[in-house]
Amino acid sequence: MPIKVSVIHPGTQHAPNLAKVLGKLNLLLYFVTAVGWTSESLFIRLLKKCNTPLYKKLLNRTFKIEKRKLVTYPFAELRLHLMPKQKDIREAEQYIYKRNAFFQNAVNKAIIKRSDVLIGFDTSSWIIAKRAKEKNKKFILDQTIGHPSSKHNIFTELNNKYPKWGLNNDLSPKSEDLLQLEAAEHAIADAIVVPSHFVKDTLVLNGVSPDKIYLNPFGVDHDLFADFNQRDYKAQTLKFLFVGSINVRKGIPDLLQAWEELKLKNAELILVGTNQIPALAEAEFIDPTIRFLGRIEKNKLPEIYNDAHVFVFPSYFEGLAQVQLEALSCGLPVIGSTNSGAKDFIIDGKNGFVIEPGDLNALKKAIDFFIQNRDKLAEMSKNATESAKEFSWENYGKQWKTIIEKVMLL
Repeated sequence: MPIKVSVIHPGTQHAPNLAKVLGKLNLLLYFVTAVGWTSESLFIRLLKKCNTPLYKKLLNRTFKIEKRKLVTYPFAELRLHLMPKQKDIREAEQYIYKRNAFFQNAVNKAIIKRSDVLIGFDTSSWIIAKRAKEKNKKFILDQTIGHPSSKHNIFTELNNKYPKWGLNNDLSPKSEDLLQLEAAEHAIADAIVVPSHFVKDTLVLNGVSPDKIYLNPFGVDHDLFADFNQRDYKAQTLKFLFVGSINVRKGIPDLLQAWEELKLKNAELILVGTNQIPALAEAEFIDPTIRFLGRIEKNKLPEIYNDAHVFVFPSYFEGLAQVQLEALSCGLPVIGSTNSGAKDFIIDGKNGFVIEPGDLNALKKAIDFFIQNRDKLAEMSKNATESAKEFSWENYGKQWKTIIEKVMLL
């Protein structure tokens, strides 16, 4: 008898990929989420055929799993959207907390009863974890980002370092009651799966037993994110690319300052993502060598990656930023940070560089390396693509299978 596993997540993140690979391994019982459709549903096929804008919006809620294995509770999401929008981050956290609590309480008890293992995600599993334990079921926590206490310490430093940027970002510390809920998730979990050594280190630093932590880095869709072999290494302008939220946590102030101090010629910095820069910082974009493209749909990102030469991501706090793996897979050397998960797959001078977040000199040195050593770009690009090959969703699923089997023996 195969182990019966249910994946429970109110949103998306990488949960659909996890459900998909577990399905291929004959382990998935249910994928439980708030809103979603299978890729074969009549509704989605009609939208795709008509090529409506709604189809594009629902792509991240369209899953390649069997219809009978998809369970949705749309009222949880509807409840969230019916609540008045909150601009204050602390109030917004309570807003999300209420959605997550409502969703967990809505999960049918039969799903827990029929499952051998339940997989939940950080900040949205404290009720599911407790219900699993009450029924003597195994509970595995998928910890997607570093420990909240480490996050609090880093965000406090960033607020002090960049007070003018704190008007419109996610740097506010979590309330004590929400921290306690996450602590409960860690305590109840039979195992905690993390995507990088950075996440593991923050958990251990804050008292989580290393014995229950398993490392399993995310995968990347190599069919979508591929090197088109059309990059012009002799182009007059060397293009550096950032993809992600345009905010303090991602290291944008550092990147802009480093770029300004370098005063580069024949180089361009391209920023892709949701613009969260406060109005007082808009002056930073007067520089003609900086281009802000705004948000770009995921299926269009490979074109952006393939038009650039170097990917730069000096983030202060992540789990494992998947944009780095996407960039590598598309043939971009990566300048990442120790806190972005980059140290798990970047070898200095081979497929990029790893810096400490906030180290402006190291950031400038890494950027300048590519300016001064353009002859090494083609080789490092090839190395980047090769190093990304081991990060597949298939390998991710196999490692999950191993972890699940170990947990069942506990």
